[in-house]
Amino acid sequence: MRRFRYRLETVLRHRATLERLRLQAFAEVQQQLAEADRRLAALADERSRLQATWPRRIDLADIERREFYLGVLAQREAREQRVREGIAARLEEERAALLEARRARQAMESLKAKAYEDYLLDVQRSEQNLLDEIATTRHGLRAA
Repeated sequence: MRRFRYRLETVLRHRATLERLRLQAFAEVQQQLAEADRRLAALADERSRLQATWPRRIDLADIERREFYLGVLAQREAREQRVREGIAARLEEERAALLEARRARQAMESLKAKAYEDYLLDVQRSEQNLLDEIATTRHGLRAA
């Protein structure tokens, strides 16, 4: 009896490879998002630390420098927040692409499973026909 051979196996392997590549891209963007979150948290911590401490001596120049630095930190935080939002949007795009690649692979796998079921039915049918043929031949020999 012939072995099962899925004629679209190369397409299935290709789609599985595409899914792995999409998963890697998704993981990279996810890592970038985590790094942006860490940078944003560090800036927020720095701002909080600076706001919690006051200069030991009250000097107008020190207060002006402190307020200027707080403004710079706020600008950096806003810029980092925009970068984070861009990365989050890319992450959603990568997630959608990953899900699409996964659906495509799963569709090919379900087609393969259906083809294998059809193959098993053909094998079973062929075996049954062979057994029927043997039984008919034996019956014919006994009758003669």
